[in-house]
Amino acid sequence: MKQKSLSTYDSAISISSSGAKQSGVLDHIAWQLGVCISDLRLIPQVHRTALNFLAHMPYIEDFPLVEWEQAIAYLDGSNVHFLCYDDLRIYFQSMIE
Repeated sequence: MKQKSLSTYDSAISISSSGAKQSGVLDHIAWQLGVCISDLRLIPQVHRTALNFLAHMPYIEDFPLVEWEQAIAYLDGSNVHFLCYDDLRIYFQSMIE
């Protein structure tokens, strides 16, 4: 099933070709922390917790790399591009060092 990402980072919800909404990285983190997606960026304590949560997620392959790139861009403004999940793991490792 082909997926398109929305043009805005504020939703991080992808839409499948059937039109059904699917949860993205930011949706997952916000749900886990019990906050709105905008809180992940706007509330400093939640922002730090979200970045820490990102860096320690054990199942990163559950989300496409483009969603990770968009989530990181939304949370800290970094323009990153990952060629593989190992690149993403290296990026996260550098975040926590």
